[in-house]
Amino acid sequence: MVPDSQWIAFNDRDGRLWVASLANHAAKEIAHSTEGEIGDCAWSPGGGYLAFSMNDPSRFSALYIWSAKEDKLRRVTSGNFNEDTPAWDPGADYLYFLANHEFQPQLSQIEFNFATNRSRGIFVLALRKDGKNPFPVESDEVAIKKDEAAKEDEKTKDEKSKDEKAKDKKPEEPKDKGIDFDGLEQRVTRVPLDANNYTGLSVKTDALVYAVAAAPYYGRPAAIKSSLRIFSFKDRKETTLADDITGFAISWDGSKALVHQGPAWNVYDATPAGAASKKTVSTAGLMVEKVPTEEWKQIFNEVWRRYRDFFYAPTMHGYDWEAPPELQPASTRRRAPL
Repeated sequence: MVPDSQWIAFNDRDGRLWVASLANHAAKEIAHSTEGEIGDCAWSPGGGYLAFSMNDPSRFSALYIWSAKEDKLRRVTSGNFNEDTPAWDPGADYLYFLANHEFQPQLSQIEFNFATNRSRGIFVLALRKDGKNPFPVESDEVAIKKDEAAKEDEKTKDEKSKDEKAKDKKPEEPKDKGIDFDGLEQRVTRVPLDANNYTGLSVKTDALVYAVAAAPYYGRPAAIKSSLRIFSFKDRKETTLADDITGFAISWDGSKALVHQGPAWNVYDATPAGAASKKTVSTAGLMVEKVPTEEWKQIFNEVWRRYRDFFYAPTMHGYDWEAPPELQPASTRRRAPL
């Protein structure tokens, strides 16, 4: 759903992406993929743009941005690599995404065969021509004089004072600042992290939050467990927030992370030091009242709809899915078993 709760975006099984107005319930198709479904759409902070990835006939995915004001769809990356999982920064200055750019293969111990792994990197597009490189080259020289130490202490105190004032200040409504589409793909920067199996990218004002998945095997568990990590913009360091995870979600304000670990759901502070803040969500008091006959009816109806909506042949081979069996064409009837 768009941040102002006026629009929702959804996809269908035929590869179409739709937006619908909650005011008049009108829906419009904004994209159609002929190579699979579209499932990673993300609204901009102000709700004026929708970013998503879509497969080319080559089966490589590229990033697209739809403008609500112009009602126009633009392709913003080449699609020479798999580019997906768009995530807007809260200030609407950058669009982060994942892409497969590293192809350093692992070697088999039995045959001289290759298997690529840990090929995904995190990248960022500067949305306007005057946008700065968010990760410029840093100098490794360190020279802090003694008389500057006191200035650093004062600076730290001022920053703490500003943080305290910011807590009391009412948060501003998120806004979009427009996008310079001309030359957008040329304004790309790689986040200074080694390639890995990244999934589930989220962006905060001061950090990136993402999962690092394990490499799967056929027939045995992966060598490592998936983990949730946070990358701080200030010191450019990666910290593990939680280990052995199967899913996560970041709160709207970016302060908390809800993490699925084993059978439990845990809440963490979404900060580099958040690993120690783990709190388990209690489900002891949750109860469900079920009426078996109603549950069975619901199960049947859901399966019936899924067969109808996802059957590989749109014509259902002449079978009228809505009609009772006795009214079906003779050619589609099946003989009763003897």
